[in-house]
Amino acid sequence: MKKYSHLFAIAFLVLVAGFTGACFEDSQDPITVKIISEGTDATATIGGFLLADNNVPLPLATLYTNGNTHFTQVTLDNVDNIYISAVIDGSANATVSIIVYRRANNVDTKVKETSTTVVSGGSRTVTITYEYGEETSTDTKTDTASGSSS
Repeated sequence: MKKYSHLFAIAFLVLVAGFTGACFEDSQDPITVKIISEGTDATATIGGFLLADNNVPLPLATLYTNGNTHFTQVTLDNVDNIYISAVIDGSANATVSIIVYRRANNVDTKVKETSTTVVSGGSRTVTITYEYGEETSTDTKTDTASGSSS
C-alpha cells in the first residue's frame, strides 16, 4: 500500500486542481448600452426598460439633454443576453439609435446598433436584443432590432 500512496496523492491533487478550476468562471466583458434620440422637441424624454438575462427589468430614463438631443446609458457586468425597449416621449419626428458596446482591454467596441426614425402619430418604441459574443459568431448575422414608424 505504501508504494501506491504517491499515486493516490497525485490523483488527489489532479482532482482538486480540476475542481477548483471548474468553480471559477471567466468573467465577461462589461456591456454598455447607449440610447440617443435626436430631433425630438426639447421636452421629450427617453423611457422604457432593459432586461438583462431575463431578470427584473431596469427602467430607462434620460440622463442628459442638450437642446433636441436626449441621451441615456447603462453599463452591465456579466450578462449573457440583453433586451432593450426604448420609448421616446414627445410628438415630433426623431431619429433614435440604440448602440451596444463591449468593453475589452479598456476599449469600448461597438458590437450592435439599430437606428430608426419615429414619427408623430406612429410607434415611439425601438427595440434591440444582444446575445453576449454574437458579434464573433459567423452564423449570427441577422439584426433583431426593430422600430416602427407607422
